[in-house]
Amino acid sequence: MKIILSLIFLFSTILIFPASNVGILENSHFNSGEKLSFWVGFTSMLTGKISAGDAQIEISTKLNTVKNQKVYQVIGKGSTNGFVEMFYVIKYNYESFIDFDDFQPMKLTVNKFENDKKKEDVVYFNQNDHFAKSKNKRTQIPTNVQDMLSAFYYIRMQDFSSLKKGDCLQVPVFLDDTVINSKIVFDGRESIETKKGKFKCVIFKPMMMKGNIFKQAFPATVWLTDDENRYPVLFELKLSVGKMRVELKD
Repeated sequence: MKIILSLIFLFSTILIFPASNVGILENSHFNSGEKLSFWVGFTSMLTGKISAGDAQIEISTKLNTVKNQKVYQVIGKGSTNGFVEMFYVIKYNYESFIDFDDFQPMKLTVNKFENDKKKEDVVYFNQNDHFAKSKNKRTQIPTNVQDMLSAFYYIRMQDFSSLKKGDCLQVPVFLDDTVINSKIVFDGRESIETKKGKFKCVIFKPMMMKGNIFKQAFPATVWLTDDENRYPVLFELKLSVGKMRVELKD
């Protein structure tokens, strides 16, 4: 069940626009104090539909600065629960400090517990000189790289109206001292219904590495509301042993 952590944060890595868009961005889509909560579930022939975890992403109301620069403090946290914890236990807390003007990450803190393994780290991003420095490594980064949390808010400031079904986009995301460049395919628009209601959505399919867990290159589907908020209302992932579902609660 290690895949749960990736599912929760895949919402954050759906779409990063090209480097030419870097600059002062206007934000009219979210404010400090916003909090989104998600239910994580798993379905298989063996287990039926069960709860697997919970996650939250929120913007702190506290005023913060990094290197005298005003920043948003975004907090992502969550854990496994119920039946899943008989096999795997995950608890995590990530905090991203994002430049208030250009929405590039300046600092990331990581506190993660997986079964008997604990990880704590602090990453500083030098966007001008193109490197990120964690406790153990200095990593070269491309222009406009995002971390898992900053990406989620950056995309909500973009215009999806020009995208056509089948358009492919590249995603530079910093994760565990590595820059991952994933392909994202825009899969059109549709209305869906969840426990929270009915929504008009844009659809994306992120590429994942095929192997024992994923039997196809694009096993995941992500639905974002097709409005200025860009709320991630639903995520589904087909696994070799069942299906994972992440759904917006509040």
